[in-house]
Amino acid sequence: MGGPPTGIPGAWTQYRRRFRVPLQTAAGRWTERRGWLLRVAGDPPRWAEWVDWPGRPGGGEGSTAFARWMLTAGEKRQGTVCSAGLLPAGVPERSPAEWIGHGYRVVKAKIGGGSPGREQSLLDAWWERGEGSPLGVRLDANGRLDASGLRSWLAWMDARPWVEFLEQPFPPGEEANLRRVAGGAEARLALDESLELAGALPHWVEEGWAGWWVVKPALCGGADLLGELPPEVRSRLILSSAFESGIGFGGVLQLALELGEDRVHGLGTRGFFGEDGLDGWSPAPLYRAPLGGAEAEAIYQRAVGRTG
Repeated sequence: MGGPPTGIPGAWTQYRRRFRVPLQTAAGRWTERRGWLLRVAGDPPRWAEWVDWPGRPGGGEGSTAFARWMLTAGEKRQGTVCSAGLLPAGVPERSPAEWIGHGYRVVKAKIGGGSPGREQSLLDAWWERGEGSPLGVRLDANGRLDASGLRSWLAWMDARPWVEFLEQPFPPGEEANLRRVAGGAEARLALDESLELAGALPHWVEEGWAGWWVVKPALCGGADLLGELPPEVRSRLILSSAFESGIGFGGVLQLALELGEDRVHGLGTRGFFGEDGLDGWSPAPLYRAPLGGAEAEAIYQRAVGRTG
């Protein structure tokens, strides 16, 4: 990973965090998280984060703009942000009603690791344990479906209104084929990794993508992320965290507050590193923003203490 952006003055410090369990992504096996934290002196001081991503040495295209946004935007905005839970693979222990009882409104289920028929049967059996529950479900394929698999899932979803959308069925670069296969069902799909390609977000706005948008602000966002998006995109926009430290995660929450407190975002990246003092939050269905200055300073100083 290269150094931080030189155009933002201040005291930069690098951090490295090991995952408790290595993370497998489309770009390979990820054993640690690296990034840079910035402190700008003042009264009060300000903090920002600049992050990398697997397969993208030197940070995501939005990282520099995101760092600038974190130093200038709405630090005093306060509110609560909702996060989706992550439904474990296999046979989930918690029923839909139990998820609701723990404060969750939506859960995400990873699919594409087995046959559609088997995964659909498991989800049906799980759902029957809490029929009538107001819980919403999102499916995330991480690009692991083919055309026949997507058709199977879309047909299954037709009779299951509790499924909100199916995220990233095909790998990035196969969007044209995705639209052809989906046809009129595009509105029940979401792009995620596809939006992390350089220039992809404005491109798909121009192309009139009719589905959902799952956006990682630290990689493809920045100061004008929300201001440049038309209302029909903002209404179907879900923000996603990118395993940032508590400082970067605080920036994601600030953006989420601009979309309103009724939205449920994809923020299930807390708790992947153990108690290393760099998070600021634990896994939860609700997060209260903003991150306090004392908390941000503590996170920054812990990072300095490990590299100093």
